[in-house]
Amino acid sequence: MKRAALLVALMLAACFGSESTDTPPESLDEDTGSFVYLTTDHSLTIVDVDRQRVTVNPLQELASGDPQYRLVRRGDVLAAYGQTSIGPAVFVIDPDRPEQPTLLDEAWFFVPSTHEERVWLAILDDASPDTVRALAAVREVTLDGTATIADVRPPDGSWPVGAVADGLMFQSDTDLALWDPVSRSLVDSFPGPFPVATWNNRLVTCAACDEVHLIDLDTGQSRTIDIPEDVGAVDGYGGAFSPDGRYVAVPAARLNDGVTSNSPVGVVIIDFDLATTTFVPGTRQSSWDYPRVAWNSDGEWLFFSNGDQLLAYRPGDDSARTVAVELDGPYYGLAAR
Repeated sequence: MKRAALLVALMLAACFGSESTDTPPESLDEDTGSFVYLTTDHSLTIVDVDRQRVTVNPLQELASGDPQYRLVRRGDVLAAYGQTSIGPAVFVIDPDRPEQPTLLDEAWFFVPSTHEERVWLAILDDASPDTVRALAAVREVTLDGTATIADVRPPDGSWPVGAVADGLMFQSDTDLALWDPVSRSLVDSFPGPFPVATWNNRLVTCAACDEVHLIDLDTGQSRTIDIPEDVGAVDGYGGAFSPDGRYVAVPAARLNDGVTSNSPVGVVIIDFDLATTTFVPGTRQSSWDYPRVAWNSDGEWLFFSNGDQLLAYRPGDDSARTVAVELDGPYYGLAAR
């Protein structure tokens, strides 16, 4: 479903190198107060980080497919991509009652709103051919389904790839366009075309993804910074802002000679305020396996998974650490609280 997913996957694959020789990270030995949620097709895995407990919940409502957003924390609950007997849908999951997901709407996919307890629903145009799959409308709703911005058709039925406070972002071959759903007008454009991460009116974008653009719409400031020297590229879709908007965590591929199926993947931290990038020691693991990053609710801890391991990192620490649990990845969605 994600139209440019193949392009970024190939771009990152070209940057993969030989198996990592980094020292394995130590085990996490302190409480974080966190839970981590991971999705595969038809199941939700819950990790109680402090108790090192893993619970797998079969959920037929969780669907296969390739939307940009599979699982996102919204306040104390989760928004999840899924399916009904009719087709794609969006569900709300209460982590305390994961066996009872609530249907939010039968939408083609969703995009997180800048409002913590809202999402944007993408409504497919049934008359659009399968080769196009244009949207009939986008709609911002609360998690009980109340519309906060009523149905409006996006430009040419295009798919939004992210949201900022000033509107929705749409991807072209070269840049990102900002569209205001209230005035129904294009109001700005940014270097792109990959929307690494968004928060409020901040966004991080990239093109070849060997450098990133930091854009603050409230201040009008735009900066371009390089990623760490031993990193080939960051994931153009996979970043996540910390809850306070300062840090962006994003999966990254190391640049070495050769390409293997066990290419090392890790995490880069972008400090938006200081305009710096740092590779997180201890996060470089083997194989791609849908790497995902997520911050817990207070932003103190970052969690990273790309297969059967779960890693925890606190900004300022010397290295990430391993959560002592065994996972059955790969997972397609990751959230934390």
